[in-house]
Amino acid sequence: MIKDISVLMSLTSETKASDIEISLKSILNQTYRPTQIIIIQSGEIEEDAIFTLESIREQHSLIEIYKNENFDSENKALNFGLQYCKGDYIALYKCGSVSKQTRFEELVSQFEKDSELSVVGSNYAIKSIDKETEIKKCISTHDEIVKKLKKTDVLNSFTLLIKKEILLKAGGVLDWAYLDDWYLLSRLYLAGAKFYNIQKNLLTISSQNKENKSKKLEVFKSTKGLLKFMKTNKIINSFEYFIYCIGNFIKVMIK
Repeated sequence: MIKDISVLMSLTSETKASDIEISLKSILNQTYRPTQIIIIQSGEIEEDAIFTLESIREQHSLIEIYKNENFDSENKALNFGLQYCKGDYIALYKCGSVSKQTRFEELVSQFEKDSELSVVGSNYAIKSIDKETEIKKCISTHDEIVKKLKKTDVLNSFTLLIKKEILLKAGGVLDWAYLDDWYLLSRLYLAGAKFYNIQKNLLTISSQNKENKSKKLEVFKSTKGLLKFMKTNKIINSFEYFIYCIGNFIKVMIK
């Protein structure tokens, strides 16, 4: 069965023309092409970035651009864009990222193998300005992923292909300081999602963020709040909450 994919991406005033070009070419050259590329333009974009975007859109009718207010977070822009997604599957896309040419084909293949799956991701690489490219290997099966997400962040949302119905049931794309991915996965789990992660690097994400060690306490406070959210929603019990708070405090503070 053919699966319609809507790719959802946001642009901000910091978006570069080169990031737009590399991402859109990566998506358009897929062996399994999406049916839509939804782009949310938030705030003022540089003229050369706009020129690049419009030049590519003129050649590809599947690209749709929507302009709105200057959202104060990428997640809010993406969540706004969900209303325009017509595909049964959603791929959140980080501008500047590069997908392996067979990425969507391989993600869809997993859904074909197991009709109960609702979220499929992959291993990935992070290319940052202050570090060498780092390969991120994630665990594979649903049971392993659920076990780990109870105590720590486990998958990157930009690697995922998600059934739209389960994403909407989970409340969409929402903010949680420093822990957006973990919060999304927790809500998807509560919505009844079944997960799988392909043991291949199918995506390289470009990160401009430098590590800020002065924010360690803020990260822990956010982590503690998310663990409390999971305890309230019975993903973890009171004992697990206590143990995972201690474990994450040690992990965050010594990192």
